[in-house]
Amino acid sequence: WWFWVTWTITAGGECAGYIARVILHNEYTSAPMWKMQLVLTILMPAFMAAGLYYQLAVQVVVYGQQYSPLRPMIYNAIFTTGDVISLFVQAAGGGVAASGTDNSQNSINGSWVMLAGIAFQVAVLGVFILMGAWVNYRIFTDNPENWNPRYKKQREKLMFKLWPFAVSISLLFLLIRSIYRIVELADGWDGYIIRTERYFLILDGLM
Repeated sequence: WWFWVTWTITAGGECAGYIARVILHNEYTSAPMWKMQLVLTILMPAFMAAGLYYQLAVQVVVYGQQYSPLRPMIYNAIFTTGDVISLFVQAAGGGVAASGTDNSQNSINGSWVMLAGIAFQVAVLGVFILMGAWVNYRIFTDNPENWNPRYKKQREKLMFKLWPFAVSISLLFLLIRSIYRIVELADGWDGYIIRTERYFLILDGLM
C-alpha cells in the first residue's frame, strides 16, 4: 500500500507538471504554469524514492533477515526520513523560487535552496543504493536453499524474478534524473542546460 500511494502521487504530480509544460509552449509567460511545472517536476521524484526505499525492506523479509545488517523496517524509517527532509527543503526552495521572476533575488535564492534539497536527496539515495547492493550481493551469492522458505512460491513467479531488476533500473533512472536537476539548477535560470529542451526530455522526462 505504501508503494502504491507514493507512486500514485508521483504519477499524478508528474502528469500535472508536464501538462503545465505543454501549456507553456504557447503561453510561455504564464506565471501559474511556470510555478506548477517547476515545483511538481522537481518534488515528485522524492515520493518515487520513498516507494523504492520500502522495496529493500520487503526484499529482506522475502529472502531472509540474515542477509541484512538492519531490521527490515529500519531501512524505511531511515531513508524515508531523509526523503521527507529533502522534500521539505525542496518545497521551501520551490516556493521561494516560484515567487520570483527570471533572475530576481527570490528566484536565485530559491534555486540554491532547491539545489541543497536535491543534493541531500542524492546523498541519501547513494547510501541506499550501496546498502541495497550489499544486501543483494549477500542474497544472490548464497545458496537459494537458505532463503526464507515461507515465500518460496512467490519467488518462483516470473514477475517476482524480474522485481529486483525493475527496482535497480528505477533507482538508476532516479539517480540520473536527480543529478541532472542538480546540474540544471547550478547552471542557473538563464543557463544553457535549463534552456535546452532535449536535455530535460531525456534526462528528466525519459527517466
